Amino acid sequence: PHVCGTVALLLSINPNLTPEEVSMIIQTTSVEKGAAGKDNRYGAGRIDAYEAYLLALAMIPVELSSFTASADENSVTLNWSTATETNNSGFSIERKSTSDERWVEAGFVPGFGTTTERKSYTYADENLNMGSYSYRLKQIDFDGKFEYSEAIIVEVSAPEKYVLLQNYPNPFNPSTTIGFSIPQTSDVTIDIYNVVGELVSSMVNKTLEAGYHTANFDAANLPSGTYVYQLKAVGQNGTFVENK
Repeated sequence: PHVCGTVALLLSINPNLTPEEVSMIIQTTSVEKGAAGKDNRYGAGRIDAYEAYLLALAMIPVELSSFTASADENSVTLNWSTATETNNSGFSIERKSTSDERWVEAGFVPGFGTTTERKSYTYADENLNMGSYSYRLKQIDFDGKFEYSEAIIVEVSAPEKYVLLQNYPNPFNPSTTIGFSIPQTSDVTIDIYNVVGELVSSMVNKTLEAGYHTANFDAANLPSGTYVYQLKAVGQNGTFVENK
């Protein structure tokens, strides 16, 4: 009964143990009662359920059960989960692109140490240029050992058309953010006008690559009131102008 109870304890914290591993754990952690090693009177010794529990716990791997990526505008969201974890310090998120084949660290997400419960993680990689990206997870133990996941690929696509978004927040004091998207490389200007049509600020005046962009308007030195912002984008296929 004591052996069966200890086995049940070990399998409750680490269900993936094989019968051979369970036998090894119980015999390795047993307390010698006679001569060193196994003998006909005491076998491998007296079971030490607590030490057996600790060894079984230490044998729980970081088992990655899922790893996915999805793109939204110029951001990529990574989601992954683990079935079990042992000594897990966390995950370094590594990224490479078609324009740069080197793996670089995009961020780090702390782990849960040691657990047999399912854990879920998420990470958002923002402000990316258009293109194809590969991601992998570098799982790092507290003792510095690490292991890589399989790499997954996600595509950050260019927008299909020119779009000028409503500024946010609105009303604002003293600054607000203006978002816009361009489907191709364009010469972009964003100008701010007062209600009588006078130019009060030129926020952007440069060539931008296709993608999703933002610009910040600081009106700290301007009087309170209503202002109009204008996006003008000159690309290969023509000129786009819109006001808000």
